[in-house]
Parts: sequence; C-alpha cells; structure tokens
Amino acid sequence: MKIAMNSAVFLFFAFATACSFFEVATKTERVPSAVAGPTWLDKADTGTKTPAADIILNYSKRRKQVFKKNYTSAELSEEQARVIARYIDFLKLPESEKAGVQSRLFESSLSFLNCADLEDWSCLEGTPKTLPLALHRVETSEGLGAPLKVNAPLDMDYYFTEQWYRTRKNLTEESSVKIADHAHIAAELQKVINSNWSRVSMAIYGIDGLGEVDSKSKLANNSMQDVFSAIKSQPSARAVVDIEGYRNNQATYQYPPTVNLFEQFNQEKSNQRLRLEWPAANIMHNKFFVFEDHEKKSVWTGTANISKNCMGDEDFANMAVYVKNTEVAESYLQEFEEMFQYMPEAEQRAPMRVGRFHKNKRPNTRRYFTFSDGSEMTLHFSPTDDGEHRALLPLLLSARAGDVIRISMFGSGGHEYVRAMQYAAARGAIVKVFVDRDTSFQISTSWINRKAKIRLQEPNPYGPVTGSLEIRHTDWGAGNMNHHKSATLTRKTAAGSLAQVLVVGSQNWSTAGNDENDENMLVIRNLKNGLNAARSYNTHFDNMIWPTGKKVEFEAAK
Repeated sequence: MKIAMNSAVFLFFAFATACSFFEVATKTERVPSAVAGPTWLDKADTGTKTPAADIILNYSKRRKQVFKKNYTSAELSEEQARVIARYIDFLKLPESEKAGVQSRLFESSLSFLNCADLEDWSCLEGTPKTLPLALHRVETSEGLGAPLKVNAPLDMDYYFTEQWYRTRKNLTEESSVKIADHAHIAAELQKVINSNWSRVSMAIYGIDGLGEVDSKSKLANNSMQDVFSAIKSQPSARAVVDIEGYRNNQATYQYPPTVNLFEQFNQEKSNQRLRLEWPAANIMHNKFFVFEDHEKKSVWTGTANISKNCMGDEDFANMAVYVKNTEVAESYLQEFEEMFQYMPEAEQRAPMRVGRFHKNKRPNTRRYFTFSDGSEMTLHFSPTDDGEHRALLPLLLSARAGDVIRISMFGSGGHEYVRAMQYAAARGAIVKVFVDRDTSFQISTSWINRKAKIRLQEPNPYGPVTGSLEIRHTDWGAGNMNHHKSATLTRKTAAGSLAQVLVVGSQNWSTAGNDENDENMLVIRNLKNGLNAARSYNTHFDNMIWPTGKKVEFEAAK
C-alpha cells in the first residue's frame, strides 16, 4: 500500500486552464470573511516575536512567483501579517520549523485566524482575507462556502467494521464485546450498488479480493467478488482509480486486481469509462460512490477502501457512511467530473486515459449544508479545499473544559495538529488519540514518532494543563490495522454531555492528506440535539478501539 504522509512536493504543473487561475485572482471581487470582536487568537497568549514586516516581504515574494505578471490582488496588510505572526508564535515551534510553517500558511485558508467564534462555520468557510498563494486553492466562483439550505432532515446510514476485533491480539484491559459473526460492510455496499440507478460514479483507491491467491494461506480470496459483480452489472458505471506507477506501457495499481476494473470499463475505445490518476507521485485516495436515480442522488463514502482487508474480511478498523441527499451528492459528483475530465496534455508523459487530479484541480464545489433538523455538514476535498484549516484545527482549538475529543487515525502528521490537541488539553478538554502502530512508527513525521520535530508525548507547552491528553496505538498483531480517519467532539453542556460533531472521510490528518492527495472529508454536527452517528462512534471507540490499545508514555520535561 502506497502511503504519502509528508509534504515534500510543491510543484505546480502547466495545464490548459492556467489562464482561468489568473482571471480569478485578478478580476473576481473578493468578499473577505467578517470579523466580529476579539478572535480566539486575541484571547490566546502568543508572546509575539515574529516580525510582521518579514512576513509581508516573504508573502510578496511568494505571490509574485505564483501569479507572475498576472496579478493585481492586494498585498498582505500589516494587520494580517501580525495575525499570521501571532499564530506562528502561538505554535511554539523550534526556529528550524518556522519558515516551513509560514510558507505552508501562505498557501492555506486562514479565515480561522480572523474568526471570533471557532464554531461559526459561516466565518470559517468564508473567503479568506488573505489570498492563498497556491493556484489550486483559488476559488472558481464566489459563495462556495455560503450555507446551502436543504429542505429535509439529514438522512444518513453509518457502519463500522467489526471482524478485526475477533482476530486481534488480546490485551488485558478489554472486556467481552458481542460482534456480528460475519463481515457486513461489503454486503451493505453491494446492496446499495445493486439498486436501480441511472448512473454510478466511483472514485476509489483500487479493488481486490477478486480471487487472487494469498501468499501465506495459499487460498483464493473472493471476499469482494460480489461487490465487483454489482459494479459490473451497472452499464453506466464510471470510475477514477489511483495508480502506483507506470512501467513498460502498463499501469501498476496499489491493489493489482484493479486491472480487472480497467479492462471491464475500457473495453470500447469510443466509450472508455475509467480514468487513471496522474501524476502518480501522490495518491488518489478517495473511496466514494455517487448514485443517481435521475434527479435524485446519494453518496457512499468513509474510511474503508474497496478491498478485502478494509471491507471483505474486515481485518482493518473502518467506518463508512451513506448520505441520502441530492445536494451533498451533487458536490461529490462535481468533484468526480473534474477528476474524470480527460486531460490530453498529460498523455505526452503518460500514454493512457488519465483525468485531472491533485493540484490540477480547483475549488469549485459547495461545501456547507444545513438541514431542517438542525444538522449541519461541511464537505472538503483535498488538496483544493484545505479542510485542515477550515474545519479540523478550528474543531480542536474550540474545545473547552469538560469536552471530550476522540480521534482514531491511520496516518498522522503535522505540527499544527499536535499543538491544537495540546492546547485543547490545556484548556480542560479530555483528548483521546488512537493511532495505528505500524504507520506511526514508519512515518518519521507522525504525531508520536520520536524523530518528529513536534510530538504529542512531549511536555505540553500551554500549561498549566487542566484537562488530559492520552495516546494509544494498536497492538493487535499481524494482519490487523486501525484504518480510521475519524473523530468526534462531545461537548459538556448544562444538560450534560452531547455528542455534537462527527468527522469521517478518506483524509488522514496529515500534511499530505490535506495538501497533496485527492481526498474527501465530511464534518457533521448538530449543536442542539447531537448526532446518533457520533453517539454510536463514541460507543464503538470506548468499547472496542480504545481498550485494545497500548499506552504511549509521555516524555519528561527537559
């Protein structure tokens, strides 16, 4: 499995729509998000030392490099430079890391630095005061972050894998938990696919479990064959698929049996229904299906790949959701269409049918939805929408005394995440972080890797700490992994604890997951009544995931 966790590639590709970038950057009337009163950053003790003048100079240089001669957008104001400087100082970074973080912030959506209330999604999703210095993050039109009213309650089914719990290594803390005697998440997906759809569009990392023989057991694995048959039965099905590389005029896949899907969908040259990701340096890591019944649409997404480990045999811990809502599915469909768009200029380097991926895309989908039952949802695609700064960091930074944050993560990384979790704990929140052992120890920038410049187990720099931060990792034995990219926020309210927010999707909470790969992420909340899905997640986390982890010891202060 290819894993891209580090942010190391900052190349901009020349492509056919380059002129539209400049048109948006120079001609569109930008409406910055409003600031009402003191922001959360004003209330934080930043101890500002970074000179604002240096930030203005660096921003100006970078802006000219990105937009070249085709820019007339305003320079960075002294006020905004001071805000960025204060945030960099708030992060309490080693001097060696500040320049890299500053450069990344220039390419990010920084509305959260100007919001008085980090629960104000209208502010967070609004047009930032500071133009992101990344062409792939310049929005194609105004109002993409404005709330889109849905005249119906949120209708969503959700599923957790459970079979990994049956086969993992036993630990002393866990208690007996009753689970189903068979895998069910693949069967649920198959059931949805087999409905009467006018069209099915899927963006997937790959597919296996189609009869290939396991090297250890010497047995054929057919656990995903029924799902594959359901896909084949849809005559109008289309797909975009990740590739591992391209050698000897042949694409290679993360899951080799994916070639069966390519051959099935691209038999006819006049009607090729599959596009391959390109360039292959990063990954097209989505796992979503859009189902259309003429005007009515729905979407399946989550953390689980269409694979034997994630779904067929459920060896990996995962979550999937099925959102039965046309407005939300329309945004997924628009993202699919952009990736599916034939990109002939790429065939000079990759002589195959490739689509438009990674930094060749643009922010062009609605991302904030409100429902009649009081539920709200934001939807962010990577790398264009910057869900880390618009949603995830504000979620962590908004935590208050008595709140509980539960995070279950496969691939982690990033200084800002670490500091946001430590800040939440210092303010009184109970923060529980569960990570996959293999990934955390393999990737040098992960939250708990001892080679990382900033680590969760270091002494909290925001003391005194009135809450708590506890970290555990899988110790489940060979063959089982925690593949979640999910979290909940449970608020302490006057009426008691309320599971208000659920985060789920394909996006690992890492720099690559936000800035480089093709991903999707849903943040769903109901401030008044809470979410059934969040309550179920908490039960699953508390009873099955958390007790089976091994504690990460914290480091003593130097």
